[in-house]
Amino acid sequence: MTDSLTVEECESLLRGFDDVADAAVVRTAWRGRDLRIGAVAATGFCDVVGIRDAVRERCGDGSGLDLLALVDRIDRDAAGRVAFDDPAGIERAVLSTASLESTETPTEAALARMWCEALKRDFVGAGDDFLDLGGDSLAITDLLLRVRQEWGVPIEYHEFADVTELRQLARFLDAARAVA
Repeated sequence: MTDSLTVEECESLLRGFDDVADAAVVRTAWRGRDLRIGAVAATGFCDVVGIRDAVRERCGDGSGLDLLALVDRIDRDAAGRVAFDDPAGIERAVLSTASLESTETPTEAALARMWCEALKRDFVGAGDDFLDLGGDSLAITDLLLRVRQEWGVPIEYHEFADVTELRQLARFLDAARAVA
């Protein structure tokens, strides 16, 4: 599917998942990027990464979403419009996220393959966080070893703690290799 879903189609799709009480699609500047975010409020435990994977399976790249965000609630005004009009509002509401953004650089693509193997996932988005996807200390140790073998860049645990998002780690690696 190449055409993006409409806002209403995305919201309907997201509301169709078990344990989703409400869903809204908002376009906002978030963490320095202009994103179309699918916000999901849950009735109980909600696996936002599992929902992301199911959305990708159903829609491919055609969902039109850049990010899924698990939020504690979705506030609406009297007309029913979502009240995430300020970027800080959605930032405060986000409990967990799952990226639907594809990789853009060769480093991002190679890291995504490594992450998929390490985390036993079919897809990892450029905006995904290694820890949010279930990466633990053993997976981090393995990843840092593989990064050193692949690119010759040693990364310490404390450095990795600052670049746990795939895109951030790719930029860190590219910058470190440019200096070397």
